[in-house]
Amino acid sequence: MALFQPDEATGVDRDPEAAADAEVVISAGARTSRTDHGKPVRTGARLDIVFWLSVLWVAAVLFSALFANVLHLQPTDTPSGPPSAGPSWAHPFGTDNIGLDLFSLCVHGARMATIIALSTAALGIVVGGLSGLVAGFYHGVIEQVLMWVTDVMLAFPALVFALAVVSFAGASLTTVVITIAVLGIPGFARVGRALTLSHSQRPFVMASQAMGARKSRTMFREVLPNVIVPVATYAALAAALAIIAEGALAFLGLSAPDVVDWGAMINQGKDQLYQAPQAAFAPMLVMFLTIVSLNFLGERLGAVLDPRQGQL
Repeated sequence: MALFQPDEATGVDRDPEAAADAEVVISAGARTSRTDHGKPVRTGARLDIVFWLSVLWVAAVLFSALFANVLHLQPTDTPSGPPSAGPSWAHPFGTDNIGLDLFSLCVHGARMATIIALSTAALGIVVGGLSGLVAGFYHGVIEQVLMWVTDVMLAFPALVFALAVVSFAGASLTTVVITIAVLGIPGFARVGRALTLSHSQRPFVMASQAMGARKSRTMFREVLPNVIVPVATYAALAAALAIIAEGALAFLGLSAPDVVDWGAMINQGKDQLYQAPQAAFAPMLVMFLTIVSLNFLGERLGAVLDPRQGQL
C-alpha cells in the first residue's frame, strides 16, 4: 500500500531475509556511518549548484505557503484581468478563462503541497522510522509483527486505497492529509529497519552491549544517530511522491474542496488548452519544479552522507 517503496540493495549479512529487506537503503538517498569508535564519518562529496538551486526553489515554495495571505497578490476568487490572457507584467503566468491570475493561484496552491509534504515526512519519520528502528534492533516477535503489518500495507495498491478512503470518508483536508501520510509509513519503516540492521552489528554498538548498557539505551544512543539522518533525507523523496499523490487525487476531484490546489488547477485547465494553455501548464510547471527539487535534495544529500564516497 505504500506510495514510497525504495528499490536498491545494501550489504546486510544477518540472514537472507534481512539482506532482502536491506534493499531499501540505497534508494533512500542517504547513508551515514560511524567509525569503530562511534564517531561520524566525514565524506568528501560536495553540494553542487543543482543542490543549491533546489534549496532555493523549495525555500520559495515554503515562503509562498507561509506568507501567501500577506503578499500583495491578485485575488484568487475574483477576476483581475482579461480572460485567457497571456503572461504580462501584471499577470506573470497569465489568466485563466474567467480572468483569474494564475500566478496568485500557484502561490496559494503551495500551501496544500507544503501541508502534504510536511505531514508525510513528519508522520513517516516518527511512526515509520521508529517502527523500523525497533524492528531491526530487537528482532524476534517484535520484528515479525511490525514487518507483517508493513508487508500488509505494502500489498495494497496505494492510489486505489487512497481513492477508496477519500471516496468513503469524504474529500476533506484532514482525510486527504492523513490518508497520504499513512501511505508513506511502510517505506520509512523499511528504510529504518534496513539501516538499523546494518548498524546494529557495528563494533561500537557491540561494545556498548558488552559493557552492560541496556538495549533501549544502546538503540537510542548508538544506533538512532546513525539512522535518523538517512531517514530524514529519505523524507525529501517521500514528500515529492506525496505531492504527486495528492495532485492525482485533486485532478480526479477528490482532494480538499474550496482549497487552491495545483492538481485541481491542472484539472480545470485541461479544458482550456486551446484558448488558455497556460491555465494547465503553469501549475504543471510549478509542481514539476517542486518535485524535481525535492528529488535532487534527497539525492544530493544522500551522496554527501554516503560514507563510501569519502574517507576520514
